[in-house]
Amino acid sequence: MTFLGLIVNNIAARRLRAMLTAAAVAIGVMAVVALGVLTASLKETATQILTVGDADFTVAQKHTDDIINSTIAQDDIDAMGKVPGVRQAIGALIELNAYDADNPVVIQVGLAPDAQKPFGVDILEGKSYTADAPNEVMLGYTLAAKIDKKVGDTV
Repeated sequence: MTFLGLIVNNIAARRLRAMLTAAAVAIGVMAVVALGVLTASLKETATQILTVGDADFTVAQKHTDDIINSTIAQDDIDAMGKVPGVRQAIGALIELNAYDADNPVVIQVGLAPDAQKPFGVDILEGKSYTADAPNEVMLGYTLAAKIDKKVGDTV
C-alpha cells in the first residue's frame, strides 16, 4: 500500500476523527488570522488617538490602562505650554459613550471654545458653543448625517 493509499484508508475508516481534526485546524487558522487583524486594527486606532487633532504628539498619564482614562491636571497642561519650543498645550476631555443601537461607540471630545481651531476643529455649519453654554454641542459631520441632525436640532 502506498503512503497516499494509507492516508485515504485512515480517513475513510475514521471519518469522525478526520472531520473533527479538520474542524480544529480550521478554527485554529481562523483564530490566528482574527488575532492578526485585531492587532493591526488596535495599532491603527492607538496611532490615531495619539495624534488626535492637529497635535504633533499627545501626553498621557503614566500607568493607565488606556490613553482615554488618562488624567492630567490643568496646572500640568499650563506648565507644558511654557516649555521652550512648545507653541501651545491644549487639554481635551475625551470620553466614549453609546448614542443608540446603531451608534454604540461615539467619541466625545470636550474642548474650550478658543482651543477648537488649534486642536484642528473645522466648523462646517453653524457656530461654536460659548464657554458657558449649558446645553450646546457640536456634532461631527459623519454622526450628524447618520442620525439625520442639522444645525439647531435637538440631540
